[in-house]
Amino acid sequence: MSSKSVFEYFDSTGLPVPKNLLLESSISEFASVIECGHYKGVRIDALDMSSGAKTGTFKDWVACATIAYCRHHKIEHFVTQSSGNTANALAAYCSEFGQPVTIFYMLGNSQKIKPQFFVGANLELIAVDGTESRMKELTQEFAEIKGIPWLPRLEIQDFANAVRADFVTQFCTRRGAHYDWHSQSLSSGYGVFGFYQGLQRLGHLADYKFLGVQQSVVSPFIQRFRPEELSGIDLAHETLIEKTLFRSTPTDNLYARMEGILNSYGGSFSLVSNAIYDAYEEAALDILRGGGAEIVRGSNGEIIEKSGLIDLIGVLKAIDRGTITSGSSVLVSITGGLGEGPVGELTPSQIVN
Repeated sequence: MSSKSVFEYFDSTGLPVPKNLLLESSISEFASVIECGHYKGVRIDALDMSSGAKTGTFKDWVACATIAYCRHHKIEHFVTQSSGNTANALAAYCSEFGQPVTIFYMLGNSQKIKPQFFVGANLELIAVDGTESRMKELTQEFAEIKGIPWLPRLEIQDFANAVRADFVTQFCTRRGAHYDWHSQSLSSGYGVFGFYQGLQRLGHLADYKFLGVQQSVVSPFIQRFRPEELSGIDLAHETLIEKTLFRSTPTDNLYARMEGILNSYGGSFSLVSNAIYDAYEEAALDILRGGGAEIVRGSNGEIIEKSGLIDLIGVLKAIDRGTITSGSSVLVSITGGLGEGPVGELTPSQIVN
């Protein structure tokens, strides 16, 4: 079950923008379910939101909704900030539809920027040689000085990701499938929040326990809700596994939304340390290959995007620890890693501190 655009699966009720504008702003917001097989009695399927997307990540869904929002509200120019994937998606869609945008991104994440999508004269790319919080400060200052909006707004993030629930629910209905768990590697958590908001709208209040997966050095949700996962981990000797999972200080609102999901649906968290990643990487790659999926690598053989792998590794660890029990079924989120890789290098319009 797949589609040119996942927005085709969403009805017209409660849309922040007209559905016709969403479909007119579409490039390839693709999704499919990969049946990967079993691991110690647990059925694992992967929700692929990556391989059919123009930029190789589920951020294309947000980019499509953002373009439609700009059209609907006649926004001539907006500013945004990103750790990499959102920048690629917004650049691709803004280039395609001629929408002017200024994009701030972390200079330390330059390898995540895909130059092939930054081809429009309407794009301004500003690298920030500083922290995540400094990038957000600069974005806000720029928006205020220029008198332009900072997009995508929360309602667009939520809506674009809520469509995941429509897609998964219709897939389960057609296949007679059911999932006990839904997992995702976490940065801000917008994909998760949108998905569960979509489930609530559809009346699925008892399905899909949530497994949140985070890498050890950036694990604020785990530190808040499951600190015992960090027991025995020496963070001073841990290194970053995936740079796009960079949100170190979620807002109080994000913590509250995560707590609401846990209270409503139940679930747990799984920490992926460097040692755990190394121990499970080949098993995770084999499981994906069993479903016909191959993680994209760069010319040097290195895996480009590890967010989906981190999620799957967190699931395997949770199965081995008994958090997810034999006889259960899990839908893993492949938000990136099965799509395109970087081509060449991109020089920002300017670098700021």
